[in-house]
Amino acid sequence: MLGIKDSILRGDWKGDVCVNSENFNSKNKDISLKLKNLEFRDRDDFGEIKNLAAAVKVNKNKLDYVMCNGDFINLKAEGNISYNGIFETISNAFRIHLPYSIDSTSIVDEHFRLNINAKHHSLINRFVQIPLKWQNELNVEGFINRNEKLFALTANVDTLYYGNEQFVDLRLFTQSDINDAKLHLQCEKNILEVPVRLELNTNLSDNKLYSELLWNDFAQNKYKGEVKMNSNFSMTDNQLQCRTLVVPTSFLINDKLWTISNGYIINNGSS
Repeated sequence: MLGIKDSILRGDWKGDVCVNSENFNSKNKDISLKLKNLEFRDRDDFGEIKNLAAAVKVNKNKLDYVMCNGDFINLKAEGNISYNGIFETISNAFRIHLPYSIDSTSIVDEHFRLNINAKHHSLINRFVQIPLKWQNELNVEGFINRNEKLFALTANVDTLYYGNEQFVDLRLFTQSDINDAKLHLQCEKNILEVPVRLELNTNLSDNKLYSELLWNDFAQNKYKGEVKMNSNFSMTDNQLQCRTLVVPTSFLINDKLWTISNGYIINNGSS
């Protein structure tokens, strides 16, 4: 925790900061923050925040409301959920489709909805500490319902940079309910100066995982194909086992034709 704090606050800061904690007590932990004409500078980067307002409302250790509006971000999250409930709901939303032993009978009335529109700002990198940047706006929407084990998240951005890697027109959708869990991810990436469309689809239901990876350059016919796999999960002697069928296919990579025959990948849980 100290390392995260040091990375955020490093360098020289100046500007106006106003904090309101009048309703911060043992029952309610409400706090609001306003920043104006704030600058931070060190040898690595420089940033400026002209206006930013944030507020958090916590009632009986459950998160009711989070808001952050400013130059580079508009964030709103509201509902009624504990901090641990967020991660438990996301985990259980996927685990109910696998042969794990989990308690599915408890009724917990917790829910939460999130909406983020953010432009890239160097302050964000100080928080997440990963080499992530993007152009234009990053849009994220999601919701959680712990009682019904529902979880959904969508995200999109025009151009995303992770280190030296560039991804264009990135789209993400993932959802889990009592029937199945699915994920769809697509983007465009240059491979040896050839723009290639990549797409990943997965579906998890009743201990079975279907996965497919597709790629297509749509013009030069250098990169085109798909790989599909069907996996079955089971529990034996308290160990999760996985048997994966690789579907036969042919594909192009840099003008070369590759062929995959059908076969199985088996993980008995011991490795």
